[in-house]
Amino acid sequence: MTKNGLRGLAAGLFIAACILSYMYFFETASNEEPDQGNHMVELTPSEMIERLEEHGFVVLDQEQYDLLLHPVESHTDQEEPVYEATIVIEPGMTSVDIAQQLERAQIIDDDEAFILFLEEQEVSRSLKAGEFTLHSNMSYQEIVEIIS
Repeated sequence: MTKNGLRGLAAGLFIAACILSYMYFFETASNEEPDQGNHMVELTPSEMIERLEEHGFVVLDQEQYDLLLHPVESHTDQEEPVYEATIVIEPGMTSVDIAQQLERAQIIDDDEAFILFLEEQEVSRSLKAGEFTLHSNMSYQEIVEIIS
């Protein structure tokens, strides 16, 4: 191959590369179909909300979002009453009997949950017999500390 032939081949390859680069970077963007999702459409906020809701999203304004993050405590005139009772635990009573007695006295809301708590803390067999004064806003742990 001659010197001029080699230069012609190089010039041809360079021109072909330039044409392909132009086609790749500039022509493909204008020839794409709109249904491929690569087009930009200006939407109003209400149109955006409508489209999101069509796809199952829930759209909240800032006030609703803030309420979800930091719920406002309701300030009612009636507070939940605090019950106080003196519970008598007799020798031989099971933890089930004690939990039912606490629920009847409205010291606890759920006797089964209290029984589970006793078993998890491994104190269901070490409850003391005696007379105990308890109130309804005590935690399970506080009750257990008093009766065991």
